[in-house]
This record gives sequence, structure tokens and C-alpha cells, in this order.
Amino acid sequence: ILGAVNEDLLEADSARRTRERDDEVMATGVTSTNEFVSTNRAGVRRTYLTTRGPYRDRRGRIVGTMGISRDITEKKLADEALIESDRRFRDLFYDAPVGYHEIDVEGRITCVNTTELQMLGYTEAEMIGHHVWDFIEEAEVAQQTFALKMSGIKPLSHVERGFRRKDGRYLPVQLDDQMLTDPDGRPIGIRATMQDITERKLIALELEQARDAALESVRLKSQFLA
Repeated sequence: ILGAVNEDLLEADSARRTRERDDEVMATGVTSTNEFVSTNRAGVRRTYLTTRGPYRDRRGRIVGTMGISRDITEKKLADEALIESDRRFRDLFYDAPVGYHEIDVEGRITCVNTTELQMLGYTEAEMIGHHVWDFIEEAEVAQQTFALKMSGIKPLSHVERGFRRKDGRYLPVQLDDQMLTDPDGRPIGIRATMQDITERKLIALELEQARDAALESVRLKSQFLA
């Protein structure tokens, strides 16, 4: 590529932008570092981290530029994929159809999703940093259970708990826990989903009342026949 000009190696727009940056360095004498997306004549598009500086002759006059470019295309693609993955996770987390929170090794809430906030009536600021059992009716039981989990006992699935809403109402929920660990397998907290089971509890109560009424009817009928 010795003796070639930008237009010999790059497509027109990339060649123009490269020349503009070279001209700026030669005009100002200031070295600059920036990301530069370039497409070559074959249509291959790459991203570079480029440092350009003035090239001077023995008298100190700027006669050109000199630079170093590092191809960071794969890194940029990986970063973009990570950002997209994080965005999708956050969308899934905050808009999930069930409540969702994470707590650290001290039982303090580190994140909580929109669904759970709506279920309980609190703001994020009112829950983050507080112990999860501060919002549970059976606070002592919840605290003891948490201590057992952090000591290595496998969390139970489908645990029912009663949460206190901000308005004071009682909210029966089903919790499902998952232990969070570091790369060495040490526990660093717990991730939990929360499902409102108010309707389920009401249906169960109605069925129980209907069963009791039926049994009472049979008992009275038996007494009458006797």
C-alpha cells in the first residue's frame, strides 16, 4: 500500500473522513484519539481506535501525519451485544408478569421490579436497601428462613408469605427463591419471584366453606333420620 492514497484503499465516504482528520491534525498540530468506522473498497466495514499525530521534519515543520490504529470491531460487536442483552434483561425484569426482587447476604433488597412495586404500593426508593422481612407479616419466620438458606440449606419452592402493602392491607403471595453465587460458588444473595395468590386463597376458602356446609347438612340430615 506504499504510495497509495485514501481513495485507493477506502470507499469514498471513509476516504473523505480520513482525509479530513489528517488535515485537522496537520492544521492544529494536536494529537487526537477516536473511534473510526471505515469501509474498504471491498465493502468490508471495520471499527478502529485510531491515534493521529503530526509528523514533523527536522526543522519542526508539520509535513504529514502518523498514526496507530487498533481494530476493535469484535470488541464493539461484543459490547453492543452485551448492551442489547442487558436491555432485554431489564425489560423482562421490570415488565415481568410476576413480582421480582433480589436481596444480598444481609437480606437487604438490592433491586425490585415494577410489577412488585405495583403489587405492594411502594416506590423503589422505599424498598431498596431495606430488609425483605420488613415487608413480611411473618417477619421473624422469614428472617430465620433466610439465615438457614444463607447457611447452605436449599431454598424451598412455592413458599407462601404474607406481605404488608403500603396501604396496610395484607397480600398473600407465593415466593420462589433461587440462590445467587459468585464464581467460586459462595452465596452472594437470593433472587425471588412473587406471585399474588389472593384469588387462589379466596377460591380455596369458598371451597372449604362449601365443603363444611355440605358436611353440616349431611350431619343434620342424619340426626333427623335417627
